[in-house]
Amino acid sequence: MIKSKNKFRVVVETIFWVIFSLILAFIVFFKVTSSNFNLPVKSFLIQSGSMEPTIMTGDIILVQEQPKYIQRDIITFYDHGDRVVTHRILEEKNNGNSIEFITQGDNNQTPDIAPVPIEDVIGKHFITIPKLGFLIAKSKSKTGILLLIIVPATIIIYDEISKIFSSVSKKNEQKKGE
Repeated sequence: MIKSKNKFRVVVETIFWVIFSLILAFIVFFKVTSSNFNLPVKSFLIQSGSMEPTIMTGDIILVQEQPKYIQRDIITFYDHGDRVVTHRILEEKNNGNSIEFITQGDNNQTPDIAPVPIEDVIGKHFITIPKLGFLIAKSKSKTGILLLIIVPATIIIYDEISKIFSSVSKKNEQKKGE
């Protein structure tokens, strides 16, 4: 009975640590790829429903700069300064010496008001990681930080205390047997 409880506990702890490690790895990956480093891949948290159902609010997307963009590509770009938008290319227009794109969110009724100059394009969407953005957004809050530190610390402390009590119990049993 005791050995099966220990095996179950080991399995549960292993699953917890694997999940925790993956979440932590995703958070670190998101922080690095969303930073201002000049990396070939960038990540963004989708904060609106303009691309639903293709890309949902709370999803993380990965984008990569391309040498050429074509109609139907989903691109991420700077819209009037610092705001970052992810929409689909409806049309490409040559405006003198530059290329501009007419874009629209899949969930929007009309195209975006202003054309997007190719210089403002960050990259083309190539991967969506569903709902991970909610977890990352939560990890930025005080509650999220506490959970990321306190829950694992509590499990480690509990595990160590259990080992100490188990060791003490075994020593007491051995003394009784002598």
